[in-house]
Amino acid sequence: MPAFSQNEINEAKRRVEDMRRRSRNYTEERPHEPPPPPPPAKPEIEQKPSAQPLLSGGFLNGLLGGVFENEDTPIILLLILILRKEHADNSLILALLYILL
Repeated sequence: MPAFSQNEINEAKRRVEDMRRRSRNYTEERPHEPPPPPPPAKPEIEQKPSAQPLLSGGFLNGLLGGVFENEDTPIILLLILILRKEHADNSLILALLYILL
């Protein structure tokens, strides 16, 4: 570990105090500056419910009368129907059916 001379230590202490003094100038509240005015109150605007994506499980479940407990089930079923129509691999369709269990 290098040894520091007394002059180097005193110089480091002076720089630390200088930086502390500078930082206090930035953080202290200045009495001659009035506090910023509060933002004006915004009138409450009636918010629309957020639009759900077309293929979200909640949307499909709502269309189907809420028969599914899980929101993912209608999406997986729709995917199975599309894959079946496209003559996809039966092992893929069976894997998706297994997920539904």
